[in-house]
Amino acid sequence: MNEPMTESEVFFTEFDALKADLALKDIARLTEELEQANRVADEETAFIEEYRRREVERIQKQIDWQARNLEAYARSTDSKTVRLPHGILKLRQGRDKVEIEDKEEFLRSSNEDLVRTVPESKQPDLARVLGHIRGTGEIPPGIRFIPAQVNFSYKLTKKGEIDEDGDE
Repeated sequence: MNEPMTESEVFFTEFDALKADLALKDIARLTEELEQANRVADEETAFIEEYRRREVERIQKQIDWQARNLEAYARSTDSKTVRLPHGILKLRQGRDKVEIEDKEEFLRSSNEDLVRTVPESKQPDLARVLGHIRGTGEIPPGIRFIPAQVNFSYKLTKKGEIDEDGDE
């Protein structure tokens, strides 16, 4: 269905001051329509984005709750891996870490085998520091030792997907 011609379209072929002014009037009206359409679209977009945010938050809370229950179950078993029809639960030992809390104190009080010398600077050698802590149990001054944690993860089985052992 064709829209009716605007006043300026009727007089398209010959412009004079009156027709030019009518064209400006049409442009002003169309600009207002465009701004209104953008305002409505922006309001609807904001409404939809807020809905999405609330739904994602609600659903994510349910996922997190279920994952905490799965982790508790996995930790209650004597197995590192629990295979279930709809997925796999895993408990894996993480890595020990060390952080330099006070670099100056560490460099001042530690022996040379726990640092590496880069031309014109002395830097803690975190791998050696960790090996020293593991070997002696002694934590050098200025170091914070973070023991490894057992980390939980799960993997969902999708239809037709083959798991790690080649089972479908």
